[in-house]
Amino acid sequence: MAGRQSEIHIIEDLSFYKGNQLATSVIQLSFVEPVKKKRKTSSWGTGSVRKGKTQQATPTLSLRRGPGGQQQQYQAGRPMRVLSSPACSATLTGHSYTVCSVTFTPDGATLVSGSADGTIKLWDVASGSCRATLEGHKDCVNSVAVSKDGRALASGSFDDTARLWDLASRRCTATLSGHTSYVYSVAISPDSTTAASGSHDMTVRFWNARSGSHKATLQGHSGAVLCVAFSADGTRLASGGGYGDETVRLWDVSKKSCVAVLKGHTNHVWTVVFSQDGAALLSGSADNTVRLWDVQAGTSKEILQGHVGWVWSVAITPAGAYAVSGSSDETIKVWDWKGSGQCVATLQGHSGYVYSVAFSPDGRRLASGSDDKTIKPSSCTLKPAGGLQDVPRVLRWPPAASWRGAV
Repeated sequence: MAGRQSEIHIIEDLSFYKGNQLATSVIQLSFVEPVKKKRKTSSWGTGSVRKGKTQQATPTLSLRRGPGGQQQQYQAGRPMRVLSSPACSATLTGHSYTVCSVTFTPDGATLVSGSADGTIKLWDVASGSCRATLEGHKDCVNSVAVSKDGRALASGSFDDTARLWDLASRRCTATLSGHTSYVYSVAISPDSTTAASGSHDMTVRFWNARSGSHKATLQGHSGAVLCVAFSADGTRLASGGGYGDETVRLWDVSKKSCVAVLKGHTNHVWTVVFSQDGAALLSGSADNTVRLWDVQAGTSKEILQGHVGWVWSVAITPAGAYAVSGSSDETIKVWDWKGSGQCVATLQGHSGYVYSVAFSPDGRRLASGSDDKTIKPSSCTLKPAGGLQDVPRVLRWPPAASWRGAV
């Protein structure tokens, strides 16, 4: 990215009101110089190709403000009460096709990515260099998950298998065979003993995360199981359905039984994530929405709307105050999911679907994986602003530019 620099800082205070407008964010963007770049991108699984689209970097950003959506222009580089200046993070390149899944190791030092090129890559977060490439899957790697003890990595693939890997030796320790179709999603329990996999064969399977032996098969979905996630205490598993089953199911892990069926989405449920206390669940869907659920009551509390494409991935900040979602509209949205339920910022920078978003354990970094074959790790800072009058809601800047954000 020689000769070009961009930066974004978002600092939010959701308690201050002025003139019936919620003061949510302060955003600054600057470019060293305007840059023209042509791009050629393809959308994985859609067959669509866009060629020769020119992107012009300008030192101006456009923000939508307030409930009426009034537009206001700000000059790049103008001081806007920015409270932090996180270090720049470089775009990670190396995969030869779509980046389907990203996650951090518990120490935050390594970023793991799974790709449609059939490989898993381990990245050094500090330097941005690729430490290792793990090969073995025979098709797209849809999902990766790291155990809380940092020893094991699980992966799920279109080759109908899940795999367990030893992160220290970077060797495959077990191939989990049993599903009769695509494995869309994998997760590892908080105690690092159980791996879960969701498949197009309409089942969830539990595996011994150390030996790879099969422990149980959960049945109940009437369509593909597209996503699985454990609660922080390990007592519950959530699974999202699709292809005829647009429900979220909650399972008792010890009893291996379904305790609730959450209905409301009108299309595939691609992602589920529990809040840290296990009381709430967020789900993202091909109906373009994120839903907030009350786990105990099994009811929908809020519908987060704003994306104009499928929602592929949702992550909650470790502190729990904000959530982010990645979408086929090529954006990442930041949500005040506990408070107003509103989108407080939209981050644009990928030139393809955003399939996966993940926070580092300390919450200081956000990583996103995309159909544009790249991973964008961003430095994140959350600080109260207080007393701010401006209400910027949407930031647009050249998708070709590297970026960083406080979310």
